[in-house]
Amino acid sequence: MSTRPPLQRRSAAGQRVEQATKRNVNSSATLKELHVLQHPHVDVFRHCGVGKWKKSSKVGMVTSQMDETVKSTVYRIAGSVPAAHYIQMPATGSQSLALSGRYLYVLFRPIASRFFLMHIDLVVADEQIAVRVTLGNVFRCLKATRTWLQLPLPGCNGSQVPGAHSTDIGEMSTDARWTLMCLDCQELLRVYHNRSFSHVKSIRLCANMLVKNVFTSDFDYDHLAIRSKGRGQVKRKSGERLPLPREMSFYLLPGSDWTSHYRYIRLPVSKNEISRGLDHAAVPAPVDTPPRIQTEQGTCLVGHSVSADVKVFADDKDVQPLIAVHQTVEQDSPRHHEQPADPPAQLKCLEPDPMLTLKKVVGFGGGSNKEIFWSLDGSHLFYPCHAVAVSVDVATRRQSHLVGHSDKISCMATNGPTSLLATGQRGAMPAVRLWDLSTGRCCAVFKAHDSELHSLAMSYSGSVLCGVGRDSHHKQMVVVWNTGGALAHGDVKLAARTVTDFDIVRMKIADFDDTRMVSCGRENIRLWRVRNGELRSAPVNLGAYHGVAVNDVTFEGLSGRCMDDPCQQKIFACTSSGLVLQINYQQLRVERVFQVLSPASQPLSGPGDGNQPRGVLSICVNAAFAATGADDGFLRLWPLDFSRVFLEAEHEAPVSSVAISADGLNVCCGTTAGQLGVVDVANRKYSTVTRSHAGDIVSASLNFQHKQLATASHDGTVCIWDAGSFEQLYTFLAPMDRPTVVTFHPRHQCVAVGYASGYVRLFHSKSTSVITEHRCQAAAINGLCFVPSGRRLVSSSQDGSLALFDSEFQVLKPLRTLANTVAKPSVEVARPVGALSASEDGRTMAFVGPTPFIVTVADPLSLNEVLHVDISSVSPMAGQSLDTAVSVHYTPTALGQLLVYTVQGRLLRLAASTGQLLSKIENLHEGPCSALAVSSSGGLMFSAGDRQLRVWDYHMRLDVNYQSYIGHSSDIRQLVAAAGDRQILSLGDSIFVWE
Repeated sequence: MSTRPPLQRRSAAGQRVEQATKRNVNSSATLKELHVLQHPHVDVFRHCGVGKWKKSSKVGMVTSQMDETVKSTVYRIAGSVPAAHYIQMPATGSQSLALSGRYLYVLFRPIASRFFLMHIDLVVADEQIAVRVTLGNVFRCLKATRTWLQLPLPGCNGSQVPGAHSTDIGEMSTDARWTLMCLDCQELLRVYHNRSFSHVKSIRLCANMLVKNVFTSDFDYDHLAIRSKGRGQVKRKSGERLPLPREMSFYLLPGSDWTSHYRYIRLPVSKNEISRGLDHAAVPAPVDTPPRIQTEQGTCLVGHSVSADVKVFADDKDVQPLIAVHQTVEQDSPRHHEQPADPPAQLKCLEPDPMLTLKKVVGFGGGSNKEIFWSLDGSHLFYPCHAVAVSVDVATRRQSHLVGHSDKISCMATNGPTSLLATGQRGAMPAVRLWDLSTGRCCAVFKAHDSELHSLAMSYSGSVLCGVGRDSHHKQMVVVWNTGGALAHGDVKLAARTVTDFDIVRMKIADFDDTRMVSCGRENIRLWRVRNGELRSAPVNLGAYHGVAVNDVTFEGLSGRCMDDPCQQKIFACTSSGLVLQINYQQLRVERVFQVLSPASQPLSGPGDGNQPRGVLSICVNAAFAATGADDGFLRLWPLDFSRVFLEAEHEAPVSSVAISADGLNVCCGTTAGQLGVVDVANRKYSTVTRSHAGDIVSASLNFQHKQLATASHDGTVCIWDAGSFEQLYTFLAPMDRPTVVTFHPRHQCVAVGYASGYVRLFHSKSTSVITEHRCQAAAINGLCFVPSGRRLVSSSQDGSLALFDSEFQVLKPLRTLANTVAKPSVEVARPVGALSASEDGRTMAFVGPTPFIVTVADPLSLNEVLHVDISSVSPMAGQSLDTAVSVHYTPTALGQLLVYTVQGRLLRLAASTGQLLSKIENLHEGPCSALAVSSSGGLMFSAGDRQLRVWDYHMRLDVNYQSYIGHSSDIRQLVAAAGDRQILSLGDSIFVWE
């Protein structure tokens, strides 16, 4: 029988904490105030009003009941899917608990034979980013990324922890005692992320458990210390630690043993707890004393095996020290045993660290193609390429990169001296990052909008930043930050914000006054000003042009007249109807209108009126001339009276952005197709900085003989690139068809392309002509493979068929077609593009099929089967079905192995000649692995997954066997080793060149 929770009175300290948390918790002064108010501890349930559900929320089956063991009201969270039943504190993700206590105490009891989860968001000091710590009995091992830490909760299941003598991995707990868990937040971030703890942002308690309460405190309480009945009299049992307060204690009869009725878990374990004899066999050990595993081939942390079922786990390179302390092996394995001796302090890692350096990112835009900025001296350009901000030397084309965003960059802004750069990403709760361009260091990370952050503007001095996005009600929200202290100590303060119903597409801050701004959008241009912490705006009277859509707006370039009297400043705006409006800043009205584009003879796209006017998408004005970019593909340079065009450059796609260097000698422009170019105004020369696909790359192939790279993209094009400079050489386009896979002929300058229609076309790359085409398969082609001699081409399609072509004389001749040979893609498993793999010697070819449980090895000259390998014979993980293969990959001949990646995240190493299982590696990535590659020497392996590139020691002989690299905003589709293993190319949203 459920009972209502008792009404709880809010203390004065709790009310002060509530008032303080409504302010900006990023402020150091606010955090210090909160730290004082939270002494000695905070009752989180009372602080969040759990039971009233105003500042906290419940989802799914959450009920209150009286528990007979602890003699208190508790909350029962139950449900078959833990993620669908939970208590959330605070109620929304945009709020923060701002609990600065170092220790987090959770009083809970897991429900027997059920899985449960906890999510705790910890904010990192200085960086102000949240690291999600996920605990539960669902996991088999520890995993970690830059913003996520997954810990198997020790003692509550058979989680894989050092020396744990419990049930098999993944089994649900049958021991359902009430548990006091102490989470040392400061030590947890130090050990597993090498960072400092600031405060707890949010807590989510998921099914299946009973929870009594949650507390935070700066005191490390002793759960075994006895508090006498006399007030203030404490009987100590363990050094200097204080006993648990009564509200944090479990009910215990006099004379009873605490450990017989309850359980205590501490994360991470301290040396004091180990010396006291705590059940530390089930607790993650501190990083300075990692347990080691002895194998027949030597001592290692991450495990290496020839035939035994040994798991391999590792950690991101930036998580220091090592996270592999959660590693263990099966108890009954006669080949492995624990080594009780103290391990050496130095761990063997993959060296050098970092092994890869990002040399080049090929592309422009992705999230936004309207952002280009010149450095003050005109030597460098700054622009976004998906999730990376790129700085390129215009003369040498040498790049530097700012990496840190988790999604595509949607907007950028820089100050006048170009010492500070602001970047914002798209998606929910978009983050804004401030970068010190002199060092490449990220100064601050902060958030204010709920979604659709699409415009940033920074003042000339760099002390004011303005951002435009959407709030929780999907209304336009304008936010102004004070960034004056960002470079010195990363301090960013919220100066003002407001919500408006007017459409805003661009925002600019005046060079002569940090508090004055101008915005434009559909049917409006508005002037803004910040005064006394309030943001107010006034509309410009557009008169007869009130119905136009304004695409871009800019202030007149700095001149002596404007600086003497800023009110004489002019504003220029461009519209979708081909107009440029000159606006009087002081009178808020349109002074002059220039029809810079005449009506087109034909509509630009789709049916419509033949007199449809062309639109001007971007405008930039300095003291001498103006530059416009239009959707007819022209960059045009005008005098300030727009009387004539004195220079223009034509592009294949609409010009979406223009920027004039400070000296006025160069103009940069970007197009919607991802092309970036620079016009030398004095010499009237045009040079291309970079080109890119307009869509994600789905397949790539490298021609080592002619040093060319071929890529196929979702935008329907196939591009040939110079493999040294990555300049685009040729482009192929098949109307009404989409390329799915591409591969180079090993001897000739020919490239074979498979299409979604089932066609296989052979192009001559130098003459850009189609040599031949065939349609032997009815479904989309998902695999193309030349044998190394070039005599045969094999294609596979999504309907499971396999086709063989004679390709010896650069003319495809169909020889054989086999139906139901390759495994078909399903809803659960999407077969990767490039489903075929040929050995280096050309004797065999491998693919998954005819069922997902079978890997077939065939003769590529005839398609006769040579070998079948049954993947289902590999022992499945506990609680999971039989494993199935996803992709195959041949290693270099010197290794003589065939790699098979499976649905359950395993990498199986098979003998290429016999199919014998040599070893298997668990959990290459947290999610699916999308690409694999092995160096020609066989010493390194490259894998892609979770938008990360990982470099592995192929033989897994080290303590830390891999390094992780981020930068991609979407899945990496293919990895290509180039330049004799001196480079690795990762291709997905764009081309990343790593050295």
